[in-house]
Amino acid sequence: MIEFKTFSNGFPYIEVTNSVASAKIALHGAHVFEYKKEGKSELLWLSSLALFEENKPIRGGIPICWPWFGPHSDSALPQHGFARISRFTFVSCDEKDEATSIVTLKLTDSPKTRIVWDFSFELLVTITISKKLHVSLKTTNTDIKEFKITQALHSYLSVENISDVEVFGVKNCTYFDQLSKTMEVQKDDLHINQEIDRIYTHLNKNIILKEKNRAIFLQNSNSNSLVIWNPWSEKAKFIKDMQDYEYKNMLCIESANVLDDYKILQPNCSITLGLKLSYISY
Repeated sequence: MIEFKTFSNGFPYIEVTNSVASAKIALHGAHVFEYKKEGKSELLWLSSLALFEENKPIRGGIPICWPWFGPHSDSALPQHGFARISRFTFVSCDEKDEATSIVTLKLTDSPKTRIVWDFSFELLVTITISKKLHVSLKTTNTDIKEFKITQALHSYLSVENISDVEVFGVKNCTYFDQLSKTMEVQKDDLHINQEIDRIYTHLNKNIILKEKNRAIFLQNSNSNSLVIWNPWSEKAKFIKDMQDYEYKNMLCIESANVLDDYKILQPNCSITLGLKLSYISY
């Protein structure tokens, strides 16, 4: 079942429920901000101070970073691109069966996007709500010239306590530390006890986030780079749409195409970045 709803300020979103899971998706940014499998705890983290307002990003869920990741060389342009602060058009919602709902949303170029990125494009986001949450981001170059993109599905995962988290699948992988601006090698499985902001490169692996009472399985497609981020206690104090203590309850693990994993699209060509999230019982 799909319902079109609004918050008290008129901000629109879609609520999807089926026999195994439920989700909430903002038209703003094609942003999944809740996903819960029946009988399980919330998979995605959402800040208690998250803003549901036009032209502002939502802190939590799965923001879409596109057509660039991180800050632009022109500091006047928005961090992580404009997709996450743009209104997408609803295309369809298909009920494949009683346990699978597929929502499709679309963004195309407009005079507003042309001001910051002068290309013609189609961005199609397909969100599958079932026993797994599957988000795919398909970029099509509808221009007459090539363009280059970096991008990420910036998933905020909910955790009980960041100090108990282990991340498997990055051992022996090279990463760029955005804090020290150095290339390093991950010698062991990842334990987090301080601020982290890393881009793992040449990585095409499945990732497991493990806690005391549950684990989350991440499957990436068309992604050879992975971003892992947590602001920790000091930096969290300066994030306006997040409580100081909330860093303890989230970890971003992001399927991405960044650094030398950027993509160049010729006219009439497409590429799809994909992320699947699921619970692991143990």
